[in-house]
Amino acid sequence: IANIFVPLIPALIGCGIIAGLNGLLVNLGWLPAVTPALAAMASGFMALIAVFVGYNTAKEFGGTPILGGAVAAIIVFPGVANIDAFGQTLSPGQGGVLGALGAAVLAVYVEKWCRRWVPEALDVLVTPTLTVLISGLVTIFGLMYVAGEVSSAIGTFADWLLANGGAGAGFVLGGLFLPLVMLGLHQALIPIHTTLIEQQGYTVLLPILAMAGAGQVGAAMAVYFRLPRNESIRRTIRSALPAGLL
Repeated sequence: IANIFVPLIPALIGCGIIAGLNGLLVNLGWLPAVTPALAAMASGFMALIAVFVGYNTAKEFGGTPILGGAVAAIIVFPGVANIDAFGQTLSPGQGGVLGALGAAVLAVYVEKWCRRWVPEALDVLVTPTLTVLISGLVTIFGLMYVAGEVSSAIGTFADWLLANGGAGAGFVLGGLFLPLVMLGLHQALIPIHTTLIEQQGYTVLLPILAMAGAGQVGAAMAVYFRLPRNESIRRTIRSALPAGLL
């Protein structure tokens, strides 16, 4: 998993810093002509992160990276909104990174099976076609729905925790938030934010989740001062702290 997501970190850091800067400018009302461009820069990568995850997943599992990216791209393709699966209309991005991960792994296994059985003379044409076709159909009519249900279940569980869990709910949500962000499943919490804002005028969930990042920054600072002779770790922390603070 680390080899799939670690290569994405530079883009996440760069886009995250731009997003933080853009949010600051929007809140202050400065440079209104520039903020839409900054928003596009910050959001472009996140809109297509499933493709990059699929690419890296296929590469890590020994498949052709571009085929993994091609299958994962189905998840974010706007045209999936015209497809019904299990009696429900799909939505672009449904399943998030988790769906892209599963789709790319499936593509690798299909590709390896094709390489084993397809004659070499036809391999260059048949293998990519069957890989995208079979994996794509399973993704559209299976993985997207299942991964989407997982995302919804996580959101429902978080809602229940807020209503019944008290301080313990804050501990659980804060602890789980960063792994959810890594998998792209944090999008399932957006309807909860919206509901709270509509009902109360504010969302108590966002500050709770923000504590996850604050705790990570605090832990990094503690490690920084605890290991004065480990220059490698200290250099990494110095590079990461600005993004964490934003």
